[in-house]
Amino acid sequence: MNTLRRVSGRLLKAVAASAVLVGAALPAVLNSGAASAAATTGPTLYCSQSAPTTTPMYNYQGTPYCGSMPYGTQNSTFSFNISGANLAFDLGNVTATTNATGATVNSVVENNQNSATVSVSIGAATPPGYYSITLTDHNGTATLTNAFGVDPASTITSYTPKTISEGSTMLVTVTGAGLTSGTVSSDMSNGANLTTSVGVASPDGTTLTFYASAPPTAALGTYSVDITGANTTNAAGKPGIDITVVGAAISSISPSQFGHNTTATTVTQNMTITGTGFVAGAVVRIAGNLLPWQPFSSTSTTNSAPEVTFGTATVVNATTITVPVTIQTQNGGVAANGGLTQWNVAVTNPDGTNYTALGAIGWLEAGNSAYTTAAVTMVADNLTPGMSTVTLTGNAAFGLVPGDTVTLSYGPFSFSGSITSLSGANAIATVYLPQYLSTTLSQAATAGQTNIVVAGLAGIATQKLTFVDATGERINASSESALTNSVYLASALVYNHAAGTVVEFPIQSVTGWTLGVNNGSTTINVAGLTVGTTPNQSITYHRTDGTMPAGASAGETWPVNTMNLAPGTYTMLVTFPGANFATGAASIAFATAAGANPDGVTGTITPTNKDTAYVTITMPGSVSTPTYTNLSDPLTATAPQGSTTLYVNTTSNALSAGETISLDYGTVSQENVKIASVSGSGASTTVILTTPTTFAHALGATVSSVTYGSASTGTTYNATVNTGNGQLITESGFATTIASKVGAITGFGF
Repeated sequence: MNTLRRVSGRLLKAVAASAVLVGAALPAVLNSGAASAAATTGPTLYCSQSAPTTTPMYNYQGTPYCGSMPYGTQNSTFSFNISGANLAFDLGNVTATTNATGATVNSVVENNQNSATVSVSIGAATPPGYYSITLTDHNGTATLTNAFGVDPASTITSYTPKTISEGSTMLVTVTGAGLTSGTVSSDMSNGANLTTSVGVASPDGTTLTFYASAPPTAALGTYSVDITGANTTNAAGKPGIDITVVGAAISSISPSQFGHNTTATTVTQNMTITGTGFVAGAVVRIAGNLLPWQPFSSTSTTNSAPEVTFGTATVVNATTITVPVTIQTQNGGVAANGGLTQWNVAVTNPDGTNYTALGAIGWLEAGNSAYTTAAVTMVADNLTPGMSTVTLTGNAAFGLVPGDTVTLSYGPFSFSGSITSLSGANAIATVYLPQYLSTTLSQAATAGQTNIVVAGLAGIATQKLTFVDATGERINASSESALTNSVYLASALVYNHAAGTVVEFPIQSVTGWTLGVNNGSTTINVAGLTVGTTPNQSITYHRTDGTMPAGASAGETWPVNTMNLAPGTYTMLVTFPGANFATGAASIAFATAAGANPDGVTGTITPTNKDTAYVTITMPGSVSTPTYTNLSDPLTATAPQGSTTLYVNTTSNALSAGETISLDYGTVSQENVKIASVSGSGASTTVILTTPTTFAHALGATVSSVTYGSASTGTTYNATVNTGNGQLITESGFATTIASKVGAITGFGF
């Protein structure tokens, strides 16, 4: 995030991108062995631009034009190019310096007579601002007054996790401000012990996420992660954070107490060892014995089966190991063995690192002298479209641990999930519910029919149906018949639909769902769960190419609403719980009621997860070239580069918020800016801009209006989203209508 671009004019130094010739040219050159003096022209520096471009750009007047000034952050190193003329480019000595306090010019290379590449290291204490570069070569010395800018360092306030187990990969989330993508790298001193993926920052720069991986053979200890421009220093002495690789450790075992089985059947359940640093191939020992292990020999004359068997351990992941425990029923003649006993549990990784939990599990300890019938109780359900949770409690005969599977079902519909976490005595089951359920036509349906026959019912009646075929027809159902699997419609079909066509409808907000919980050996059903109403949808707009719906601000969250759209491209983050977007497969299409797209409205949809996606819409314009009209209202004060405040004489014209104006039209410093607000009047008018100016504008600079002429309006489009998971989103209240060219977008949500 470039916070410097929003600083006030007081922070700015002189901003004209001009070069000052400081030194004299070299006095003479040698030509063909003859000593003859020839005057040389000293170097001139015009402007700077981000690397790697080495060829200067020129405007229509033939003057070099570099575009945006390059920026670096405190506590970082970056390179940029300077465009100019008469550089020596003779492979001789060339040096460069900067007036930035705490900054160092690492190197300067002249690419040709018109371009040089400069590398600068910015110190952690270098004040944010704009700084010069002074270049010296055989032709002389020149200074570019505003060669580069310095932004504040990326601020890190916290990050999690701070530890990672050997043999695992974890998603690390860094929280702070000014964080940017692509700035994360594994420090070279880590060797092969810790590697990282490319960091991805949130649009507002408050979070940065990346994956950290430690191989099973990683040495335990603390390792550095480099984050360019960060305000924190890692153990390697560079900007960044530290992550510690840890070995095997046991934090809990559940269940941890066992006893005689007085139920009618043999009990088998998983004993779950929870901890960190477990690696595939890890060995579990109980009381020093390798598994499987039977602590008691049978003393029965009628049944020789051992009463207790600890089975072979399975390493589920870096934090979980399961051990099946079988306890025979005494009703079958198995002898009751043993007295009060406690056993140690040890985990040893393939690299030899190990951990022992002393007295971690017990036999016939207080409160567990016998097993009871397995049971699961629902504490609370919070089922809505999107990621939903159910809180459960098991008992001694049916312990619940992360990784246990759950299945939520209603009639012919079912959705899978798992136990994702523990909260005290409770287990949290998580399952994803889509916004829509679907069935298929068992028989073809023809236009004019008032009923359809489907493969499965379960609450289709009174729902709005959508046929997922080329027609996209939507129609209300009125009732259903379980006897014939028929759905009766509120009106006749308009189109024909083939057998096998998918028919989708909103998920029901009803009681009657069942959750099946499986602990690895047994499934227990919990009935009576309720699916609630859909959570609210939201839209967050993101400025992409300078355009913005009228009244909208970048990053602002809007409800489903009406926005005016001028020609341009608009990007928004749409949150739609239960949409079930599929990354790489979702798409969006626009068409009128007649199925055409005469204006060529286009769009893309890029899911970030199942419930959110970035949606980009391009509104074509009938007038591609804007018209500029001088308002005869000049600036009454100089506006330095980076200004967000203009002082204008509006004696002859009125300016208003949302209007686009052009400063210094027809000159090399021309730029279009958008007005955020206006206060005052006449010669005392103050204009606040939505973004800082790119150039400096002198007292008396011209102010011109920018218009796109007239454009046709009124063509209405429907937007259809294919989630990529077999769903079409066209639900009432979220259908998109777009007035082409200059118009409005209504109810954009999906």
